[in-house]
Amino acid sequence: MLCRVFAAFFIVTYSLEGLSQREKQKLGYKLFGSEVGERRYIGLVEQGGGRRLGRGCFLVPKEKAEGVLNILAECGVKYEILEAYMPSKPPKLAGFTWLFPSGER
Repeated sequence: MLCRVFAAFFIVTYSLEGLSQREKQKLGYKLFGSEVGERRYIGLVEQGGGRRLGRGCFLVPKEKAEGVLNILAECGVKYEILEAYMPSKPPKLAGFTWLFPSGER
């Protein structure tokens, strides 16, 4: 049996209701970054090791969440937090074997 180490994450859901389109766009750039031409600017969520899960929802490690949550609070955004535990590193596979007999791919 593999021994796994679990890490704490926050699943953050938020609503941009009440913000102007300009404020929504600025917040989106701060949280998730932007691409201008061939340059890519990384947002706070990715810098902290998190990722966007969908519209109005992202995952961020608990120890890196404070900065992101402060930005949401400063902008007057309503948000909810759900704490979740996930394996910090996926288990390494010893080897990979195709399920097909040799030559049948």
